[in-house]
Amino acid sequence: MPRTPRMRLPLWWRLLQFLLFFPLLWTLAYGLSELPGEHYAAGDAPHQSFRFAAADGRGGCRAEPLGAKAEPCTLPPGSPSAEPVCRDWREREMRLCVLGGDTYQMTDRGGGWTITTRYRLENGRVVPLYFKLFTFLHAGAAFVLVFAVYAVADFLFRRRLRRTVEV
Repeated sequence: MPRTPRMRLPLWWRLLQFLLFFPLLWTLAYGLSELPGEHYAAGDAPHQSFRFAAADGRGGCRAEPLGAKAEPCTLPPGSPSAEPVCRDWREREMRLCVLGGDTYQMTDRGGGWTITTRYRLENGRVVPLYFKLFTFLHAGAAFVLVFAVYAVADFLFRRRLRRTVEV
């Protein structure tokens, strides 16, 4: 039995897919970046990529792994009702904010990745509270998901066209 040829989709459908590709890709990548991170309770083992802001000895800070023997960076505490006190190091693409008391949030960006960590300082020791990692692989997963969404949309649209032609 010969196979029936595949139904050609209208040009407007292909143009719509072309126009929606980047907005859909951006939306999926943003959605993946907003997935929740890892929250830690006391005594939990943090992710191996967990970093904290350590003093570099020249008045600046750098991101160091959790086990590093380095003095943590501190910022003057802000008032509880105000916005968090933050300091940026543009040359390192790093930002450190005081969230309240001895709780800090550090965002460190590099070539294709962003790490967000929250930690508390207890007696000069770093206690991990939260970790989140977003890499270019998340954007790659969004790229693959866009094509999966397009394949499902094509299938459903062809099915609908086939039904209207048969009737």
